[in-house]
Amino acid sequence: MRIGAVSFAAIVMLGCRPAIRSNCPAAMIVGPSGPIGDGDSISLKRTLCFGSCPAYAVGIQGNGTVNWEGEGYVAIQGKAVSHVDPAKAKGLIESAREDGFWSLCGEYSRSETDDPDYFTTVRIHGESKTVSNYANAAPAWVGDLENRIDLLADTHRWRHGDPAGELLDPRVMSSEIYLAKPGVTGLMRAAARNQSLEVRWLIMAGAGPIDAEDSSGWTALMYAAGGGSMETSSILLAAHADVNHRSKARQTALFAAVSRWEDESAMLKLLVKAGADVNAQDRQGESVLMIAARSVSVPEIAALIGMGADKRLKNRDGKGALDFLEIGKQMTDQPDDSVKARALLADR
Repeated sequence: MRIGAVSFAAIVMLGCRPAIRSNCPAAMIVGPSGPIGDGDSISLKRTLCFGSCPAYAVGIQGNGTVNWEGEGYVAIQGKAVSHVDPAKAKGLIESAREDGFWSLCGEYSRSETDDPDYFTTVRIHGESKTVSNYANAAPAWVGDLENRIDLLADTHRWRHGDPAGELLDPRVMSSEIYLAKPGVTGLMRAAARNQSLEVRWLIMAGAGPIDAEDSSGWTALMYAAGGGSMETSSILLAAHADVNHRSKARQTALFAAVSRWEDESAMLKLLVKAGADVNAQDRQGESVLMIAARSVSVPEIAALIGMGADKRLKNRDGKGALDFLEIGKQMTDQPDDSVKARALLADR
């Protein structure tokens, strides 16, 4: 399974495979001197991989102009323009120079395959330098710089669309802990990675509000539920995380759990026992039972009905759980499950 830009296996193995460096300066180079101007810039290009890695290029000029070009696996294809605070743009360019960007090698790689390549380019007073970072082989601060470019430009909205309408999709949630997204906290990252000890430590250390939201209104509990971690979810609930907290799309942690396309009936029971509204409906009027029906997940359907899920609920288009089942059965290769699900959902 791929998580964000690189596979989980690759992340684990990176420490075991030495980086390969080329086009390295013979000595430390400070880079062009003088104040950062409106025409100076910093840009990032992420390429495709063997999977669904987002491919795009984004550039930030000293005057605050942000230029985007989406290539693949992004919501906004082609070009787009926005603006940020020029002082922040100049500060980001300056920080790259101060951190030693001109002293970096031109290329960093590892003996990995099918990963994306990242290219960062800094232009100051007519001089430019590009650093290629394949399989996250460059020094760690280069990866941090890449994410800071994404964060200042807020590329998340171009990768995924308006965060106000973003639905809780565990596949997307797992990628957001590796690519920058406004509002994502350390607690959210630890929850999404199922790092229960880290979650405990952050809570004890008082690392921000437990129900802090990212730009989509997602909380640490939603990330934990989307990651399928019973232990981490239990820790957050014990620390009084709001089990009925609504995202900007009006979804709760139950929606994150049921959207995993796996049997998450145990997680659903945990959340409902903690007080989750089993009949909550999102902005489109969809309920968790409708999503389970679309997934043709018999264990989840049975669990939800047993906990009081209303089979009669309709979404904004007047569709109910049985209608969602009709959609799901076209995609399943388990016809017996469709029959069992229909029997559970049928009015009696």
